[in-house]
Amino acid sequence: MTFAPLIGIRAAHSFFALVRDPRNLDDVLDLSDRIAEAEQIEDKLAELNPALAEAAKDAPEWAPRPPAELRELPDGTLGREYARFMDDHGLTPEALDRAPGDGDIERFRANMRGSHDLWHVATGWTPDLLGELGLQAFYLAQLRVPFPAVILAGGLLHTVWKRREHFYEIVDAIAEGWRQGMEAEALMTVDWNDWMELPVEQVRERLGIAAARRRPAPVIPLIDVPSAA
Repeated sequence: MTFAPLIGIRAAHSFFALVRDPRNLDDVLDLSDRIAEAEQIEDKLAELNPALAEAAKDAPEWAPRPPAELRELPDGTLGREYARFMDDHGLTPEALDRAPGDGDIERFRANMRGSHDLWHVATGWTPDLLGELGLQAFYLAQLRVPFPAVILAGGLLHTVWKRREHFYEIVDAIAEGWRQGMEAEALMTVDWNDWMELPVEQVRERLGIAAARRRPAPVIPLIDVPSAA
């Protein structure tokens, strides 16, 4: 990965901000943009990952159904559990929403970013640091692009620096996410809106996803859970 000087400075700033505090979503999104800019990803992806470049041409547009509609679906369906996940953790799709640039890859990146929390539900990873790094390992296994590896490096550095007692738990989650991503069907071209009314377990069975193992408590929380009304 080669950075022009100014892009490199911006990327380094975002990376070390992530290492200091992985809770800051803006730094994560900015780092993603800097890496894509440095890689000139629209031009280079055919060389880095030809299968992904081809898949990006057919990737569906991510347009989430209204939360109120998803809340009406039966318990256990992908749509209902996605709505529950967002409600329980005070999340909104808009937090990850950024307008895509021109080209198939930019549209694909915007779709992946917008559906990130749905991937959490489908794979079973929680929204703590352990779950985020497990999901990034899943991404890395499936996509073979630089960004997940950089996030994994930042998360591991943060853990060694500030939360060393969780280091081996985090490493275990990364290994699990990698295996999970290698064994699952390629998810980048899945149109999730076609699966919303299916039970989560059926979705996982059809896509070959072995759900992430449940941990007894969050490992390095990243978000403040809303208090019950």
